[in-house]
Amino acid sequence: MPGSDSSLAGGIKEEQIGQGCHLTSCVSPLLRDLGVSCGAGTGFILQREPDVVRAPDAAFVASGRIPETGVPVSYWPFAPDLLVEVVSPSDRLADVHVKIADYLASGTRLVWLVEPETRMVHVYRSPQQVEVLGAGDDLDGDDVLPGFQCPVRRLFPSDRKSR
Repeated sequence: MPGSDSSLAGGIKEEQIGQGCHLTSCVSPLLRDLGVSCGAGTGFILQREPDVVRAPDAAFVASGRIPETGVPVSYWPFAPDLLVEVVSPSDRLADVHVKIADYLASGTRLVWLVEPETRMVHVYRSPQQVEVLGAGDDLDGDDVLPGFQCPVRRLFPSDRKSR
């Protein structure tokens, strides 16, 4: 449901997103004061005429950007501050990169591209500024989610099955 408060709010919460990935957050209840987290299926209008609407696996909108009318009942009229995309086996990487470029060009400040197969997270701050994190690294929220920090290994199931 658009604008639903789900994956990141309210302490430690785990939600299965995508193929074999757990979005495990170490976020304190403060997140509710920072903004609104949105689950899969929440649409964001990135462009008008022609309209471009995207729905990431998870997203966050800072409280200062929430419209005066409140959380939209349909699509958000702008790009989120943070978005999470989880690469699934059926995704074409070229398509995922087009989505990321669309979000960044529309004002998204931070993108986490989660790859369950490699257990890596690609952190995009701009199309040119990309950091690749592995299981031994910590993912942080930069200035978008101040104080957020989570070991990358916590994003993935601990019992890796052979493929």
